[in-house]
Amino acid sequence: MERIRPILERKARLGVDAWGGRDTEVQHIVAPIEQTLQHEFPDYHPFPFGPKRHIAQLVRHMLLAEPLVDVFAACFKDVTEQEIDELMQSFEFKNCVQRTELAQLLASYAA
Repeated sequence: MERIRPILERKARLGVDAWGGRDTEVQHIVAPIEQTLQHEFPDYHPFPFGPKRHIAQLVRHMLLAEPLVDVFAACFKDVTEQEIDELMQSFEFKNCVQRTELAQLLASYAA
């Protein structure tokens, strides 16, 4: 996680994750677009979630997220074979943090 911590922090600041991302630090970008769309096209309500979600998809989840791809890839530029193996092992189920409370909550709603 230390290798990618700076990009995770940037992702959080920009709110680029569709699930769980916040637009708090990019409202100065998003709000004028929302206002312009509302003013110029008051009857515009793209299906299924309306203009706010549509703008978030275009601005945060695409425009701001796309440049992060190369930044993220650069985090792994000089990774050795041994480091790759260690990274892979960190994703083995036995090494993952099991969020049992969340799993139970989700399971209760799935039933």
